[in-house]
Amino acid sequence: MSKVTFHKSSNRWIADLGNSKAYYSVNKYGKHAKKMAEYSAANGVKINNYFEIKDDYVILYSFNKKFNEYKEILVDLDDFNKIKNYYWSCKEDKHTFYGETFIDRHTRLYLHRLIMNPERSNQMVDHINGNGLDNRKSNLRIVNNEINQKNLNNPVRNKVGHNGVHEDKERFRAIWSINGKTYRKSFSKSKYGYEEAFKLACEYRDKMANEDNGYIK
Repeated sequence: MSKVTFHKSSNRWIADLGNSKAYYSVNKYGKHAKKMAEYSAANGVKINNYFEIKDDYVILYSFNKKFNEYKEILVDLDDFNKIKNYYWSCKEDKHTFYGETFIDRHTRLYLHRLIMNPERSNQMVDHINGNGLDNRKSNLRIVNNEINQKNLNNPVRNKVGHNGVHEDKERFRAIWSINGKTYRKSFSKSKYGYEEAFKLACEYRDKMANEDNGYIK
């Protein structure tokens, strides 16, 4: 019968899978180590990241030792089988974090490239909203390096937390540019309410970025 035990000296949970065992270090997986061992024991299979399945996407949890916190990596549910056999960690970049794994000691694989599978090595995979851990296909697009760099230069850590969306006392504004010309669309807080105005501005900004390759100045 499958079972889960804790090995104190090595600080890890061990799942008995019948013909083999799966080990989950608390130092590596944190509070999710026990849950992962329990899942593995119940299903007879080793998992590499703790995950939660939502309606149409999956949240993978990766523990970041530097910040002593879990990072959430988002993927579409229909991509889960493609990526679940790898251990995904978070690589800190100047602008954001990215999901990465290693095929061997010398070969790094980025999650967004695995999902989009660009035909040429010089094609870039751009995260539209600036969050490198949001790897749902609605947030990814294949672009050239020039467009990718434009989006990278837009800090995701702005005051409202969404690229190309600004706030003042009365409204949220979606801001983007095409061929050097800047465009804006406002959503009034008094008309829509605070939360809805913010949501509409974010959705409109993402729509413009998707359709017209728009970027904040």
